[in-house]
Amino acid sequence: MLNFMNTELCLFGDYNLRSLTWSNDELGVSLPPIVEPGLVVGNIFGLLNLFQVNKMMNSNGSLLDLLFTTNSVTEVRLADYPLLTLDIYCGHPAFEFDVARRITEGMSLSESFLDFSNGSFDKINEYLESIHWEQEFLNSGLDACVERF
Repeated sequence: MLNFMNTELCLFGDYNLRSLTWSNDELGVSLPPIVEPGLVVGNIFGLLNLFQVNKMMNSNGSLLDLLFTTNSVTEVRLADYPLLTLDIYCGHPAFEFDVARRITEGMSLSESFLDFSNGSFDKINEYLESIHWEQEFLNSGLDACVERF
């Protein structure tokens, strides 16, 4: 996360951790002392400074669909146009949220790379085979050989 400090990250899904009460502190997810597997999820996402921002319970009163994000003020709301009808057994309400985007004008990529996949390896091999290596390195010190190679 240190390399992407100004990037908003969102992880969401059906975590099925019924027994947990999710809360946040100023650094991210905060959980009371608990046992696996909620401890693992809470600790990892807390270390990433992620906040759990969904507060919508399913029809059974459980909070299973979680939204972890680096933006603690992300607002979650019922979806105006859900893709699926509400499941009467699990009752997972469809939700939606906004993700803020920063667009940087004039940003250019100055990354370069070597394109080895299009190299002419047959010609390279022919060239290397044409060199009389023993003569090239005969009576030369290590530094001179490396420099010459």
